[in-house]
Amino acid sequence: MAETREPQRIQRKRQRGWRRPENCVIVDRTSAKWGNPRKGASHTREELADELNDTIVTAMVAVASTVDDPRAGFEAKLRKIRDRVTALEIDHG
Repeated sequence: MAETREPQRIQRKRQRGWRRPENCVIVDRTSAKWGNPRKGASHTREELADELNDTIVTAMVAVASTVDDPRAGFEAKLRKIRDRVTALEIDHG
């Protein structure tokens, strides 16, 4: 039977000439397998849209638990955005 070893933590260094050891797997936020799944680079457009919708729902729940009238605040924000976009359209024809 093959001998199993516990994983060993290796601290990456920024020193010139430093190389990661052989058979070393990087599991930080920048790695493809262990990184942030919400980046969208390895997902379909539908999966990314689903993740974004989850984010929207989470944000709305947070707003609803913070203010008395979340709908009014959201509608006011949409009006500001609409007015800003309308002003840009007028300015740039």
